[in-house]
Amino acid sequence: MNLFHPKDQQEKPIKQINVTKSKWRFVVWGIVIVVVGVAGWIAITGGLALKNIISSNGSDEPTFIKNNGAITTADVKTEGDTRINILLAGIGGPGHDGPDLTDTLEIASIDPVNNTMALLSVPRDLYVKQADGEYTKINAVNALASQIYCKVNKTICVNGVDPGGAAMKDMLDKVLGIKISYFVRINFNGFKTLVDQVGGIDITVPATLNDYLYPCPDPSTAYCPLTIKAGLQHMNGDTALKYARSRETSSDFDRSKRQQLVMEGIIKKALTLGILSNPVKVTGIINTLGGNLKTDMQITDMTSIFGIVKNIDSSKTTNNVLDTSPESPLTAKSDPVAGYIIYPKLGIGNYTDVQSFVAHALQDPYVLKENATVTVINATGKATENKVLEDSLKNLGYNVTSVTTASTTQKNSTITSSSKDPFTVKFLTNRFGASSTSSSGTGADITLTVGSTFLTAK
Repeated sequence: MNLFHPKDQQEKPIKQINVTKSKWRFVVWGIVIVVVGVAGWIAITGGLALKNIISSNGSDEPTFIKNNGAITTADVKTEGDTRINILLAGIGGPGHDGPDLTDTLEIASIDPVNNTMALLSVPRDLYVKQADGEYTKINAVNALASQIYCKVNKTICVNGVDPGGAAMKDMLDKVLGIKISYFVRINFNGFKTLVDQVGGIDITVPATLNDYLYPCPDPSTAYCPLTIKAGLQHMNGDTALKYARSRETSSDFDRSKRQQLVMEGIIKKALTLGILSNPVKVTGIINTLGGNLKTDMQITDMTSIFGIVKNIDSSKTTNNVLDTSPESPLTAKSDPVAGYIIYPKLGIGNYTDVQSFVAHALQDPYVLKENATVTVINATGKATENKVLEDSLKNLGYNVTSVTTASTTQKNSTITSSSKDPFTVKFLTNRFGASSTSSSGTGADITLTVGSTFLTAK
């Protein structure tokens, strides 16, 4: 959970950071806490206040869960269809400037086939087009949902759907080129009370923190200096939130590390047998979430996700950040109206390279599992396409072993393969509009001949 000062009006460019395996474990178990807590609460209270937590999901249930894991090639169309993508959003909430602005936008993407997970960070200053055609920072989408999205796109705000959650998912679908199945949104008050409900947390602070610019809750006083000494510290909710949100740091990684320590403390406490077996504690925790957390994960979804997440190997998790580094598809500038904004290097509103970045970060589970060797023959009549074809397919996770140029041009794309890699064949067939035939020959598992109509279709 990335918690920033509420008075920050301009986000510094996000830097690429190395993320330890422990962070992934905490992200995974953060989701588990919600699942276990809600499930325990239902057993204890009968779910009387579920309406405070759960909104309608519409038709966004992921393919893997919808089919109970029994996926066939008929259930998928393109790479990534079987990933489970969950938006994790953090907001200030009541009592904070811009209470409905999202300070944190993270995509937790689960690969339920290979039992891995990836986290994708989206900058809150990303400049995007709203449903009414005007541009805004993506952190305002949740706040503007009822005013704009529900009026312009009435299909979003129906049947008990949470407007902010639905609007954020819809926007990220378009920007990232993936399907966001669920959202989980929590505010600062929920975070603080959650820590207090578990009896506080113990954190070994690696270095004394002195933040002389920590903002005061009282607007008449600019700053409330914060000091947290090195060593083992027992923190209540207020102190834990301040420790996580403090911007007194030499790098974004330092602040991220503090947030990891806070999450570790919460998880260690919440998942102890003494907490989860205590009905009073569990009820208090979930009642807290009921007022400060919203999700469109249904109970059956939570049960399914818990069954998947508990088997995830934290050593096989990855972290990706959409930032403004040289290798990133994004850049930044100061806009006379919008202020500091982040936008694609290809131009505002052009998300082609952003989606390519995301496709590489969140590769298809079945393409990775089958790992079929693919030989590509370029019959488009343009030898310059060799490198483009190789790079684009490898970016999607395909095991391309060679790309050669055909001696003659071919109009339509074709695929020859054995029958052991059905998902890879299905995806390539759809992507290139190819006809597919079986072959028992030796060599690569799949031979893809790309015809000239593929370039026309592009």
